[in-house]
Amino acid sequence: MTEDFKAQDDALESALQKAAKDIARERVRALISQKVYLGDAVYARFECDTEQIVLTAEDGYRALNTIYLEPEVLRMFESYIRDLRSRIEHAGGRL
Repeated sequence: MTEDFKAQDDALESALQKAAKDIARERVRALISQKVYLGDAVYARFECDTEQIVLTAEDGYRALNTIYLEPEVLRMFESYIRDLRSRIEHAGGRL
């Protein structure tokens, strides 16, 4: 194998590996950003670019209300849920 041919082969291999990684990354982004129905006309999706959870209340045609949960707000909400569950357990499982 000549040096030129080897260099071209290496460059092509590198380009193919980068393309495969880019395709895999886009597939993952598509999977994790899909809208999921939570119930009561509420949907959730993950916004990859801003790393936010996006909640929407919809009427079947469009989003009527939208809430963007930034990572810090999401952590606070998770903390609230844990605290609420603890208070419910200490109250004998009743609200």
